[in-house]
Amino acid sequence: MLNALRDHDVAIAMSPRESVLAAHAEGQRRFYRFRDGDYSNCNLYGIASSHALGAAEIFRGGGQFAKKASRIVDAFGLMNLLLLRLRLVSLSRGLRRISGRIGLSLAPVILTDGTQAIDVDNDRTYAVVNDLIRQRSRQCRQSAERALPPVALEVSV
Repeated sequence: MLNALRDHDVAIAMSPRESVLAAHAEGQRRFYRFRDGDYSNCNLYGIASSHALGAAEIFRGGGQFAKKASRIVDAFGLMNLLLLRLRLVSLSRGLRRISGRIGLSLAPVILTDGTQAIDVDNDRTYAVVNDLIRQRSRQCRQSAERALPPVALEVSV
């Protein structure tokens, strides 16, 4: 994120569909569809200055921004919505177009760890995250067991 903020006002973390589904098949059901692939927002943003903080105003209404086309049109313009819906722009090109619309430079930061795009919104995603935590705990225990040297015990009778 910090590298992206060297040259941009706002950084937005995204994860490719393949990474999200590899992390968990039920991890995410909705993706932003671009010409170069489908991505999920990771709800991780970087803002380079107080001037760039204005980008957050777009989302002030909160909750499920992308589900309301009117909010997207108001924020980013009808043409940008159409280009996105028709998959006529790549992720980077789409963000450049939005950058021009809002007057701030936006950069995507692609995270290959698909778990970063899974947030807990409901019982289904809560169960997904619990499953992922159990898997990671099991992997950590197995790694620790493999890393420990054998211990010789001396028993005196």
